[in-house]
Parts: sequence; C-alpha cells; structure tokens
Amino acid sequence: AIKGGERRRHVRLPTLSKPVDPDALLELHGFGVAFGNLLLGVPFSFDNDMRVTYAGSFWGLLRPFALLAGVVSVSMLATHGSIFLQIRSEGDIAARARKATRIGGLVFMVCFVLAGVWVMAGIEGYQITGMPDPNSAFTPIEKTVTHSAGAWMANYRHYPLLWLAPLLGLAGAALAMF
Repeated sequence: AIKGGERRRHVRLPTLSKPVDPDALLELHGFGVAFGNLLLGVPFSFDNDMRVTYAGSFWGLLRPFALLAGVVSVSMLATHGSIFLQIRSEGDIAARARKATRIGGLVFMVCFVLAGVWVMAGIEGYQITGMPDPNSAFTPIEKTVTHSAGAWMANYRHYPLLWLAPLLGLAGAALAMF
C-alpha cells in the first residue's frame, strides 16, 4: 500500500512489438551514406573567402555505393546493439538478441565484402600528387589531387599487411555472431 491508502496504478511499459525506430534506422543509414559519399567524392569548391560550397544536389548523394555503405552502417550498429542487449539480458530477450546478432552480423559481412569488391573493381580513388611547402602557410587550394582508377587500392599494393584490417573486421563480425 502507498501512503494515504492509495492504490498503485499499473503503468504499461513499452514493449518490443516495434523493436526498431524507423527514424533511428534512417539516421544510421544516413551516417553510412555520408561515409560512402566521402569515398566516392563530393563536388565542392572554395570561394574567394575560402568558404566551402557544395555543388551537387541531395538526390546526387543517393548513389548505389553510398546506399550500400549505409546498409553496412545499419547492420554493423544493429549487431553492436544486439550484442549489448544479449550481454545485459537473459532468457527470451537474450535469445532474440542472439538471433538478431547473427542476422545483423551476416548482413554486415556480406555487404562489407560487396563494398570491398566494388571498391577494388570499379571505384576511382583520389591521390595527392602535390603538396605546398610544409614551412609555408597551408591553404587547401595549394594541394593537388588526381582522380584515378585503382587509387583506393594503392596502399594495399605498397603495404600488404594492410589487408589485415578488413580481414580483422570480418573476423570480429564472425566471432560476434557466435
């Protein structure tokens, strides 16, 4: 009993009938799309006052590779969240979280590999070809960058140990699933 003889009212707690908030999914996907567009390149320029001006449109940002990067982002972060829930819960909720971890991890691994193959096969990269004198005042206009096929893979050719980074990412996702 509560002080004064009042009875407790039952408060209905939110259930997991709608486990994913669509707004959160859109935000997570947008985060991945932004990173995908950074790999593809975004059209911009500097004005006389060195302010950046974006020269594209919103719809121009929704390119297929960038959308795939968004799926990688959503699946990776959903896997992370389901692992956390799995650790912090027990019983039926932990079992459902374990299943979500396996699904999210599998989607992440497949999309991550697809994105990697896509980068290797056909996405042109950027390479710095000229830098200003390091002892001078640096402005971005003085840097020279070229757009060329295979530029994203140049570091993997020069430093073969770098292949461990994506392999460790895949191994981590595989370990998280079990």
